[in-house]
Amino acid sequence: MLNKLRVSIALVVFSAVTAGCEDTVKPSSTVKSVTPVYQGRHCGRSDPAARVTWIQSEAELQDVHRKMHRDSLQAPPLPGVDFETDGLVLIELGRRPTAGYQMHLASQHMVLDKGDGVITFSVDKPAGPAAQVITSPCLLVAVPRGGYRGVRALSTDTTISVQTDLP
Repeated sequence: MLNKLRVSIALVVFSAVTAGCEDTVKPSSTVKSVTPVYQGRHCGRSDPAARVTWIQSEAELQDVHRKMHRDSLQAPPLPGVDFETDGLVLIELGRRPTAGYQMHLASQHMVLDKGDGVITFSVDKPAGPAAQVITSPCLLVAVPRGGYRGVRALSTDTTISVQTDLP
């Protein structure tokens, strides 16, 4: 009788703990697909701090593109974007003292978390000696509009986290 009581109590406790765990494990966020449209090693940023910028129109894209490639002999073409349905997120690593830095989109999805769209990216760092030239890596990502108030870019090693609010 005592063993049946212990088993019953154990099952009740286990059920309560498991039910509580289910609530914390279930994802409460939404996911949206994102598309990388440009990645570069020299994006014209002189500030060493990372930054994220929301681009919502063709005019803003042209301005950013001009600034990014002001020192280039031949700038790449502007990406084609339907600004009715999408916006662009420019993630800039900031000025770096050597060559060898490069950014990559870590996931083809933006996770919506507490009203912000979170984009994860990775950073390749120089593996050994690198040329002593100033670089400023960046990543330009197309994201669907709607359903979030701001955008946060987070490096996979979580050492870089930058955010901007949407207008």
